[in-house]
Amino acid sequence: AAGRSAGTVQAAAPPASLRPGFERVWKRLADPTIHRPFRVTTWRALHGCLGCGAFLFSVRGSGSPFCQQPCCDGRHAVDDLTHALLHCPATAPVVDWLIATWLALTGLTAPRDPAFIIGDDPAAGWDGCGTDAWLLQQWTRLRVAAIGAVWRARVRAEGGRLGGVSLARHAASATADSVTAAIGRDWVRCTRDVRLLDQSAFCVDWWRGSSHSLSLVKFKRLWATGA
Repeated sequence: AAGRSAGTVQAAAPPASLRPGFERVWKRLADPTIHRPFRVTTWRALHGCLGCGAFLFSVRGSGSPFCQQPCCDGRHAVDDLTHALLHCPATAPVVDWLIATWLALTGLTAPRDPAFIIGDDPAAGWDGCGTDAWLLQQWTRLRVAAIGAVWRARVRAEGGRLGGVSLARHAASATADSVTAAIGRDWVRCTRDVRLLDQSAFCVDWWRGSSHSLSLVKFKRLWATGA
């Protein structure tokens, strides 16, 4: 090491540490109640490698870095993460719905801030956002479902597979369906032996260590406010 130049030593130094508490972002994202494809989409967004137009253009050097949604035709709007998930006129109504839904559920206003909605930084959230782990996890479930649903709807829209439904309506509906389905699955685990739902044709080894049952106490801790 003594023979290295100062530049080499500097280049080999460890990168600056992540902001304090950032490891909890991954713990929140690892929530098994969240639809896995939506978790993967959000993971890619957090790593800056989601396949929006600007990212693909920077990697491939071909194609267009601009948004291809019909509403952005001729606007030359750079299709980066913020545009694709928050600001595009095709997806902005979903963010409006997300914020309005959260306000109706909790009385709290989630800021329309990319650092909060995409980057999951509690410091950019509502007052005291980082002090209530349970509430932040509920927000994560709804937020990740919305991000995943928006991205899936964008992909389907580009392939003409939305069946005449607007991208925003499709994504908002998919978000609600995803969260309510997760609650429903946990409720079934709480009230019935899911191994018997298919006349015992399901191989118990497929659980891979996951519990087939859920206590009422744990269900309330997962989903019920004030539990």
